[in-house]
Amino acid sequence: MSLCVVDEAHHSISSSYRKLLALGWRSRLGLTGTPWRMSDYEGFEDVWDTLIQGPDYGELRSLGYLADFRVVEPTVRLPANLPTDDMGEIDSRAAGASVIELLRTDVVVNEWRAAVAPLVDRRTIWYLPTVTAASRLAEVLHEADEQAAVLTAKTPRSDRRRMVDDFKHGRLMHLLNVAVATEGFDVPDCAVVVHLRPTKSVALYRQINGRALRASEGKPYAVIVDMARNTTTHGDPAAKMRWSLAARKVRNDEVSRMPTVKCPRCDHSQHPSLRCCERCGLRLWWGCGTDTAGERGCGRDRFWHHFTTDIATLHADIVRHCADCRDVAHLVETVGSGQLCLPGI
Repeated sequence: MSLCVVDEAHHSISSSYRKLLALGWRSRLGLTGTPWRMSDYEGFEDVWDTLIQGPDYGELRSLGYLADFRVVEPTVRLPANLPTDDMGEIDSRAAGASVIELLRTDVVVNEWRAAVAPLVDRRTIWYLPTVTAASRLAEVLHEADEQAAVLTAKTPRSDRRRMVDDFKHGRLMHLLNVAVATEGFDVPDCAVVVHLRPTKSVALYRQINGRALRASEGKPYAVIVDMARNTTTHGDPAAKMRWSLAARKVRNDEVSRMPTVKCPRCDHSQHPSLRCCERCGLRLWWGCGTDTAGERGCGRDRFWHHFTTDIATLHADIVRHCADCRDVAHLVETVGSGQLCLPGI
């Protein structure tokens, strides 16, 4: 096989992509507008050899591919310093509760109307943290005589096609989505996006903005309504980015300085988060506290750096404990050998 082309290549470090890329291609080409991972310790150097940075927003706008834009940051916004989850992302439940609190009055709809008043075509994609918050916003919009539909990962495919088609053809004004209409969702006539989902991910931030930035005949400019403080966190949507294949941080503690795990059957080295060996298929790790005898602990699949460690001496075995339930985990790491292994294989 000669050439493998991967779209949305910022996902390429996942196990499914790695299996595809390991099939013996002569050449591989990855395409993405946001080569960035949520974890500071995850990069792309073990997947791709070279990064070629394409034209930025200013160049694409001058060529007619992207529209001008306005950023509106209402005075009424979600609170700052919301709690984060294990991956460092804003906790969706806390954000959702804050959105519902804002929706106790008509301030959100009023702020949207003020922001889009100059536009003739006001089709809007709303980005929300939870289905509950999206459903409540739909009720508020309906009460304000606005047509709205909620799109989630669980929306049946036929309903999803109908919603998107109605939105594309102007029969639906508001598309309220939860983690769906971000990457690869192309509706050039959409001129407005509303941030009600706070995020620490610059990739998600720029992907959301991009849904309104497609150039379209009759679109004077796009409007980015930020009620989630994302612009404060990530800056100008048009800022030039210096992307890199390298991880933003390198772990320097004794436990996590080894970036790979070695398969005990075939000696293949790979990222420790992958459940099975890419080469021979041997299963390398399970959920928390499980072993070949059956489940123990909380049973959740955990990335290796989400486990804490107990170290008796520098060169003794390091037994990992689940950060949730504190049960002894399935991985035992020997510092002297620099290798992660699974007892019992």
